[in-house]
Amino acid sequence: MCTLESFENYRVDSLIDLNTRTWNEKLIDGLFVEEDVELIKKIPVSRAATEDTLYWPYSTSGHYTCKFGYMFLKQESKMEASQQVLPIHDKQALLKRKVIAYLIYERCRSAVEESVHAVWSCPKLGEVWGVGEEWCFKSKVEFTYMKELLSWLNAKGKSLELFAYMAWMVWNQRNKVRVNQHAVLLLQVAEQAEQKLAQFRANWQNTEVQVTDRNIGGLRWSSPQDGLVKINFDRAVFKKIHQAYKPDEVEALVALKAITFAREFGFRNAIIEGDSLGLIKALKSTEGSLSPTGLLVDDVKRVAISFERLLYSHVKRNGNRVAHSLAKNTLRIPDLQVWMKDVSSHIISILDLDVTVSS
Repeated sequence: MCTLESFENYRVDSLIDLNTRTWNEKLIDGLFVEEDVELIKKIPVSRAATEDTLYWPYSTSGHYTCKFGYMFLKQESKMEASQQVLPIHDKQALLKRKVIAYLIYERCRSAVEESVHAVWSCPKLGEVWGVGEEWCFKSKVEFTYMKELLSWLNAKGKSLELFAYMAWMVWNQRNKVRVNQHAVLLLQVAEQAEQKLAQFRANWQNTEVQVTDRNIGGLRWSSPQDGLVKINFDRAVFKKIHQAYKPDEVEALVALKAITFAREFGFRNAIIEGDSLGLIKALKSTEGSLSPTGLLVDDVKRVAISFERLLYSHVKRNGNRVAHSLAKNTLRIPDLQVWMKDVSSHIISILDLDVTVSS
């Protein structure tokens, strides 16, 4: 039963439970259709009274700058341009609806435009796939679908990486020719694809070495210094469960729960540690945020005032494994559970490893 007889005369705050600072779900369910109810419940509500503010939804901070405006317009231009050059499956849909009269591949004008033909079986591509022994089977084996071709290449031990580079360059070369842009010759595709693949592999190996050397310390949990207690937190989002907030908003809500929990237990000197770099940066920042997540960050900062000393720490996922494991296990825990001396059996091995490493 809806308690508002004429809700047109009420403001949005009439839909908020002032005691819990959350949406009045029963009221919302009675006033709006299901689609609108879902959208409303996805809007985070701050614990403190805040004024209505316009914000830019295409930046993490909610602030608008000329740079963000330019990036938005640039992205819109790309979307419009991509719609002018339709993918093959879109063209096939238009053909079925009789929007276009024919579907002929422009490079050879002798066959229907399909993925396999466009990057592989077109006779005009002999200069690409006829070079070397890797693709000498081209004239002997026929394929109808791209999936069929890829499965055959994989079964025969052919280089799928090299094929991907060559196919992409064939497609890219054709698109550039269509719009009168400078493009490589088909004779050069095989050689340049091999060079790009070699460069990619070299860069990947260098990156692996650099990451291993630089970040090995950040992959493990470390115990706090004397006089401080460390509070690790993490969130879990499940597809099968109705999600009221976005993942970054859930992360902020969990951080708020963690710091509130610590305060209720009497801790006044603590480290709040999580694996969301964006959230930890926001908590450390002295600048305000206009985004919906910013309201939740402000709630965390309000609770932080009650601490004598509070530090924020970012750690990679491997250094936050206990909190991550607990978060994923919440589906099996119907109510609030608190462990003081004992711990949940499913995290004992992870906890022992962290204690051993940090000692």
